[in-house]
Amino acid sequence: MTNKIIAFIPLRKDSKGIIGKNHKYFNGKPLFQWILDTALKTQKFDEIWVATNDDIIKKILVEVYPNKVLLFHRSNKNADDNSPTTHVVLEFLNEHTYLQNDKLILLQATSPQTSVYDIQAVIAKIIDNQYDSVLSCLRLKHFRWTEDGDSLDYNWENKPRRQDYKGYLIESGAIYGSTIQAILQSKQLISGTVGTVEITNQFAIEIDEPIDWEIAETYVKCLQNEEKKRFLPRVY
Repeated sequence: MTNKIIAFIPLRKDSKGIIGKNHKYFNGKPLFQWILDTALKTQKFDEIWVATNDDIIKKILVEVYPNKVLLFHRSNKNADDNSPTTHVVLEFLNEHTYLQNDKLILLQATSPQTSVYDIQAVIAKIIDNQYDSVLSCLRLKHFRWTEDGDSLDYNWENKPRRQDYKGYLIESGAIYGSTIQAILQSKQLISGTVGTVEITNQFAIEIDEPIDWEIAETYVKCLQNEEKKRFLPRVY
């Protein structure tokens, strides 16, 4: 039997940083639709689930995505400010039956710049069964220092050129992939043997605060304008 690949997008009703963040319009459509549309374009998922307690989002799903997306009615208990994402994932898995080696790919709406390529890269890495979990990462090339003035990346008497510096990976917060077995055993999204995927967008922003929203929206507009220019007729 072929193992399933399940997309899971957790959305909650309230947000202290940005009111109604997940359904607030971001460059022409509700924020959550950016990652949902990208998941649909990926064409790798057997099921795409949206878990929410937000009636506005539920209404959009019914009207815009009939027969395309599955809705999980997230409990309010697992949607407050203190609820980790793992709680809603476990709530979902406790109500559905999957094989131990099925894969769950969690996608965050707060990372609207996530690309089809990035999602496919995470899927490709976890379906080869070498890893229990895979997460998306960003590569940064900033030299790090401690509060005590100690360099973590080089001897200050022999500072490397930035282009020669490999940098380091940080968790992007955009994509997490794991086997169902690993999640149920560890009660975590990341456990066991962990793999990383370096995402393609070096300017990817996780939207938590109003300033994040403004920066991300401006950047996406720039990308859209560049894309439009590619298809404009040349003027000679």
